[in-house]
Amino acid sequence: MGEMLPDLQLPIESIVRDRNAALVKFTEAADLLQGAQEARQAASDTLARASFGRRHHDRRDDRTRQLKAFELPYGYDREKALDAFRQELDASIWDGLADRLNFLNLMDADDKEAWRSSLEESAPEITEENIEATLAGLLSDSRLIFQRGLARTFSSLDRRFKSHDVFRFDARIIITNFIGDMGHISYGSRSYDTLVDIERAFATLDGEPPEPDALREAIREERAGKGGWGRKQGYVETRYFRVRTFMNGNAHLWFTRKDLVEKVNQELAAYYGEVIPDAAERGEELKPGTAVAKDLQFYPTPVEVIERLLRDHDFTGMNVLEPSAGTGAIVRELKSRGASRITAVEVNAERAACIQNWPGVIVYRANFLDMKARPEFDWVIMNPPFYGTHWMDHVLHAFDWLKPGGRLVAILPATAEIGESARHQKFRAWAEKRAPRFERLFTDLPPESFKASGTRIQTVALRLSRPSR
Repeated sequence: MGEMLPDLQLPIESIVRDRNAALVKFTEAADLLQGAQEARQAASDTLARASFGRRHHDRRDDRTRQLKAFELPYGYDREKALDAFRQELDASIWDGLADRLNFLNLMDADDKEAWRSSLEESAPEITEENIEATLAGLLSDSRLIFQRGLARTFSSLDRRFKSHDVFRFDARIIITNFIGDMGHISYGSRSYDTLVDIERAFATLDGEPPEPDALREAIREERAGKGGWGRKQGYVETRYFRVRTFMNGNAHLWFTRKDLVEKVNQELAAYYGEVIPDAAERGEELKPGTAVAKDLQFYPTPVEVIERLLRDHDFTGMNVLEPSAGTGAIVRELKSRGASRITAVEVNAERAACIQNWPGVIVYRANFLDMKARPEFDWVIMNPPFYGTHWMDHVLHAFDWLKPGGRLVAILPATAEIGESARHQKFRAWAEKRAPRFERLFTDLPPESFKASGTRIQTVALRLSRPSR
């Protein structure tokens, strides 16, 4: 799709020149105000001498207003006023550039809010260098900005978009509490805001201007035709949506343009990366295999992800297994948290060598799936290979290494929670029987958790426990 911003010739030199001229003029105005304030004070001092210190308070409102015109606002500070004007001046120019280039249409609501907040916090100074650098960054990152917004927007509407799996054009999306008690779209509905973002994204892919209120207007007109207030069954169709509403306030939504859904799927695939596809490629049975995952690339676990994974647990004196250790990112954190004995398994010889001589760590250079389970571990902490559904094989096998009362935490692709194949469903049914009490089976890891490792795949944390005897 290439660059998504229009190729406009901007008069950057003129923008900077006018900005600087406006700042000079405001500085002159501030100096005049300062001089006026000093002159007014001198006049007041002279008046005090002439009137022996007495001051007449006029009771006529019009005269009082005129006298107050000589006063500066309470708390006026020349330097603070100049800084406030500079901030407003530069923020206005950045907003103007955003409007001129139309790049806010590439952003979802979160990115737009971050943009506006950054301008309010501290607008970058308008210079030729800053403008050129910012525009160059936007041009080079325009597609990524758009794709990131797509990923967040579509996955917040339906979790099936949180993976590499292609979303089916004819799939129904259920939106709960979409219609309020009075019969209108719920005020402040996050779902509606998401649909506005999706309409914007579809329009961008379609090469058309967005119509952000088209759906709201269509529902309003359809409801008005039936008369009265309250929730009603209804059906509307707009440029990109078909929506059926129900008496309980829920709505069922379908997309009307197959070509645009296919484009969205392509953009999401490009954003998440072509690596680590997840498919039940060995049939639908849950029985684990022992084949080594196709080793496309190595994605070490970032420290931030590990800390999030382990933050509420005490490993002091624990016997812990890490069955896909890589270069030891998780092992290193376990050591720092007091694990007394760590067993690490890594199939790649070079990576295994990185942790071979670490004190307190037993390292096996082997295919973990070929190793006979030893149910002796307090914990299994793992980031298994994702390719195909090898992660299922690793989790199923790793669970057998837990002793009674042991716990397992695994980083998995989002499809572990939302995949719709029979094998995914069987895996979840198996996992739900082993979920810890009073804890969620799956928890989302932050978007782009593995960005530093070279992939943007959406991930979740799975938590299991083996019952105590």
